[in-house]
Amino acid sequence: MTYIKDILYNLLFALVLTLYSVQVCPHVSGLGILITGVSFTLVVSPLFLIRRFIVKKTRQKSTNFWINLSYFTLIGLFVGLYNYLFRQFPIESAMKIVSGALVLGALNAAIFQLEEPFHRSKSRVSFLNLIALFAISLLGLISVVWTLLIVEDINIFQSVQNGSMIDLRKSIIYESVFVWLVIVLYALRVIYLYKQRIGSGIQGHLNTLKQVNEDNLDVALTRFSNDEFSVIGDEVNNMIKRLRKGREVKQGLDRIAGEQVSDEIVERISRKDFSSEKKNVAILFTDIVGFTSLCEQSDPKEFINSLNDHFEKIVAEVKKYDGIVNKFIGDAVLVYFEGDQACDRAYNAAAGMLNKSHFKIGVGIHYGEVLAGLIGASKRLEYTIIGSSVNLTARLESESRKLETELVLSQELVNELNAKNKEGLKNQVVNLKGFEREVLVFYK
Repeated sequence: MTYIKDILYNLLFALVLTLYSVQVCPHVSGLGILITGVSFTLVVSPLFLIRRFIVKKTRQKSTNFWINLSYFTLIGLFVGLYNYLFRQFPIESAMKIVSGALVLGALNAAIFQLEEPFHRSKSRVSFLNLIALFAISLLGLISVVWTLLIVEDINIFQSVQNGSMIDLRKSIIYESVFVWLVIVLYALRVIYLYKQRIGSGIQGHLNTLKQVNEDNLDVALTRFSNDEFSVIGDEVNNMIKRLRKGREVKQGLDRIAGEQVSDEIVERISRKDFSSEKKNVAILFTDIVGFTSLCEQSDPKEFINSLNDHFEKIVAEVKKYDGIVNKFIGDAVLVYFEGDQACDRAYNAAAGMLNKSHFKIGVGIHYGEVLAGLIGASKRLEYTIIGSSVNLTARLESESRKLETELVLSQELVNELNAKNKEGLKNQVVNLKGFEREVLVFYK
């Protein structure tokens, strides 16, 4: 709380307690507002400075409420005891002042706590218990003050021979209305500040959750209270951390299997579905010509950097034509294309690879049926494609060495190509390792 605001709250406290004392204590009213106000001011001034010093040095901000409550209660206690001991006022008058200071002190302490920036605390207080405690304390303090008012007025009435019951009734009504009005106004200020803190905190939570809903997981709920809202916030933050971890795993899976496949894998695993399926795809297999000798003759660090740069270009061409990188096998890459114009997309991707790679590479492409699914052990699964079509594609790539070309296509793939991509293709019947029948292949 700022220094100016603190002074204003204390001046208001002294003013209200002065009016209260004059209003409800007939003996104090004889002193007048000026003397009573000066009495409170003389007590407030040194205690104010002491309290500011203690609060500034206090490390545990949660204790500030009790420091402020004690501060305001001491003001009423000092003035009440002074009137009782030195001005010979009845003990009831002193108790009225002390009780009034206690009630106002509790409300002021709550206001001071809410005016300060929120401080985290290890201890948690139930929101419902906090409201119940506030209501019970408020009603209890009001009851004490009100009882003292009535007892004092009755005593005065009994001591006055010509007292009037009508005057007593008016006195009790005026005093009660004054006390209730002051307490209600202070209580409304407490409620407003608490509502403001809760409202801004909840709005902050909603804004954060909206970002999470928009897949922004680099956020966290800001704690604004030490009650159930903080527990909810902690649980939501733990949930966001788990989602963030899941996102990292998913991103890793995207890099390994490709975005389209990883989505399918996640969905299948969530359903505990480890079945495979047959589907027709365009398969592309490529590797580097003379890789072994290149690896032996090159500086390891430079060669790895060069190899990674090669793979970046290969993957870029695959993504450009909506293909899926199935796996890296040493220097080789297995890719497949699904959907409309899969064969033409595979052919165009191959042309881009041959044009952009700084290595001499061979490419084989085939269109056929494969078996796709999660394959491996229970502790290590991999989504991949297998079957004779995959083997045939690898053999086509190997055949590029014998045909002294870079790109070899199967007849099944060429049958699916558009007229433009078929232009300039030569064909030849070859024997492929692992296949009994002769195969007609196409190349440039």
